[in-house]
Amino acid sequence: KRKKPLGICTSSGKIGHSISFGEADSVTVIGKSAALCDGLATRIAKGMEITKERLLKIEEAEMFLFSLGFSDFRVRLCDDVSARLELNIKDAELFSKEKERVSKKLGQMFSSVIFDLGARK
Repeated sequence: KRKKPLGICTSSGKIGHSISFGEADSVTVIGKSAALCDGLATRIAKGMEITKERLLKIEEAEMFLFSLGFSDFRVRLCDDVSARLELNIKDAELFSKEKERVSKKLGQMFSSVIFDLGARK
């Protein structure tokens, strides 16, 4: 028997950082950590199944961004071929310097990438 509580997060935003690109009204994630549930509930578009392949794709993109020095960002999967990269305005200078590398790498992973500078506050 499990003796610890489970983490639960539901995201139902239609605009803002929880944009709904699917047809579902909300996504609910249940897991061992509420923080991880929150991250997952907003990284994959509503109506999409959370799969290992999708999580690995997001992780690969985020590890690449960490390697360039970005620290406050989110890669959100809009569908299987497009993503949204949300950056903190504090990283504007770094993004300006690294935009070609970021565009090239994410362009290899996704057919479409939306760059949202200033979405993270």
